[in-house]
Amino acid sequence: MRMKFLLAGLAGFALMTPVVHADTLHNDWENYKAGRALKRLSGEGQKTLTDVFQIQALLNQGKTSEALPLLADAQKNLQAAGLSEKKFLADEKQLTAASGHVAAPAHKSTTGTVTWIPVGGQFVVDDTLVPEKQQAVKSANDKLKAGQTDQAAQVFQVVGQDSDLMIALAPLNDTLASLHRAEVFAEAKQSKEALDAISDILNGIIFISDNVFITAAPPPGAAAPAAAAPVKK
Repeated sequence: MRMKFLLAGLAGFALMTPVVHADTLHNDWENYKAGRALKRLSGEGQKTLTDVFQIQALLNQGKTSEALPLLADAQKNLQAAGLSEKKFLADEKQLTAASGHVAAPAHKSTTGTVTWIPVGGQFVVDDTLVPEKQQAVKSANDKLKAGQTDQAAQVFQVVGQDSDLMIALAPLNDTLASLHRAEVFAEAKQSKEALDAISDILNGIIFISDNVFITAAPPPGAAAPAAAAPVKK
């Protein structure tokens, strides 16, 4: 994603001008790609993931009753995400993992073509980036976690080509099934079993680069696959 321009053999201010222009164009292109990828994130999917993290925190404290409203909300949001144009079909084998990201040890790959929901994004940088830009990345990621994708894209412009964007994808049917299972266990006051179901959701999430995501996911308004049937209780 980071493009470097070779300047060996070039000298003089006149020769530096097109290089500056090329850097600017490349930075604009990176901002455009990131903005386009962020626009394809599912708002309902992001809300689902936020709920899942809150549910996990409650279940870790044994608060099954408090987790139930969030479990209901998470299922409602994910069902809505399954009806939106932001979902897409793909075989996990065709979705190249983001550079430097390793799947969770307990991750179980899906089989065949399944429906994916883009539930979040994260900007990543290396430790050599100047502190101001590292802070900008942290701010952008905080906004992404809050579902504020437009604001995150604006903050990203400070970092530009120095950052990579990873997209988090959740398999629709598997995630719905795990949410339902967690709800059943929470209703029975079985916090450990409910927590295991939530862990299955988080372990099932994969991360891909924005380049792979833009290629795999249809743009808004494109024909979308049929939605998954609701999980019956």
